[in-house]
Amino acid sequence: MLRLQRACIVVLFLGFVSRGDAFAQTSGFSYSYVIPFVTSENNTRTNLGLNGYNQISWVKGVNPIASVRVRLFDQQGQLAGSGNYSVQPNQLVQINNIISALGGSIGTGWLEIRADEPIAAWASVIFNSTNDPSIELAIDEQIGKPTPQLEGIARGTESTRLLIDSSVKTPTFQSSLVVVNLASTGGPFSIKTYDNNGLLIETKSASINAGGMYVNNDIRSGVPGTFGPIVIEPGPGTPLRLVAESIVQSANGTGAFFPAYTLPNAGFPSVAGIWQGSVTGTLFNGQIRVEIHQERQTFYGVITLVSGNFPTTQRSIEMYGLNYANQPGIVQNTNLEDTDPGKTIYSLRVALAGGGGNQQAQGFMFYQDSKGRTDLAQVTLTRSGSLF
Repeated sequence: MLRLQRACIVVLFLGFVSRGDAFAQTSGFSYSYVIPFVTSENNTRTNLGLNGYNQISWVKGVNPIASVRVRLFDQQGQLAGSGNYSVQPNQLVQINNIISALGGSIGTGWLEIRADEPIAAWASVIFNSTNDPSIELAIDEQIGKPTPQLEGIARGTESTRLLIDSSVKTPTFQSSLVVVNLASTGGPFSIKTYDNNGLLIETKSASINAGGMYVNNDIRSGVPGTFGPIVIEPGPGTPLRLVAESIVQSANGTGAFFPAYTLPNAGFPSVAGIWQGSVTGTLFNGQIRVEIHQERQTFYGVITLVSGNFPTTQRSIEMYGLNYANQPGIVQNTNLEDTDPGKTIYSLRVALAGGGGNQQAQGFMFYQDSKGRTDLAQVTLTRSGSLF
């Protein structure tokens, strides 16, 4: 049984399940969140908070009231309780002792939260003897969203790498690990433990079934007296979607959560900076400047058309991120309305490839507009500076 007195890393394998009730389709709900860890064991209780913030909805209009369903699952992935709530904009709905409030009789589990309007959610795991809380923010997890839009996932795969910033094994602190698989298939995964200098000091291999759970109450037991990050990786060819967080706790029961974040695929390059060069095509033919911002595997930035011939009257075009096949790309999310008298609607996409330390990038720029014009232009860029 997982003890709260030890830090725990909670990892959920997210997807559609073919058995059980874990991710059954729920009518009317389009927003999905996960609280990976709730407990009432070892002299603790867990409260849940739901915050409304959305001011306008296409469906409900101004000041929409969110309908929220909260479902509790046990360590085997079976439904253990549920409840329905309404949350107004700027309201906080707090449900104390969430496990019993949902009618659950389990000691430890996790929460799936579905809503028909966007909300924020959090939990507080409280040590009863001292009333010390550990605040746990919900993970915004849109189950089943298209694979290319998942952080850390390249088109053609569904695997993620996760980083836990810190774990520990000392007389004062200890870390535990919990892995929950809520998909229709199982498979192997690895737990790579590093020291604080970045040296890999231990690799654990494990396998998990569909709907199953892996628990290790002392994840660094083989390397006592150490601290450092943990990387969790699915096995080769294993279609896993993972989220994670860590509870780091002391021997007296107090602690705090470490949120994990998704790492880019190992071969994905970093590309942030200012790039300048040429674009050569039929409609596009000139010099451009590209500012690329990068947040893990998401890109966004600004393309400035410096000189030459271009079909748009706009000379500064904001771009939004996409990744494709382990190469950075920038794609316009929505069609733009140009400022010319004809009110041309156009879309623009740039895809780049490069890396290897040569500070060069090549690719293409694709353009199409409402006047029937299209262009596939070649792009050649050289990194000219940093952003800040």
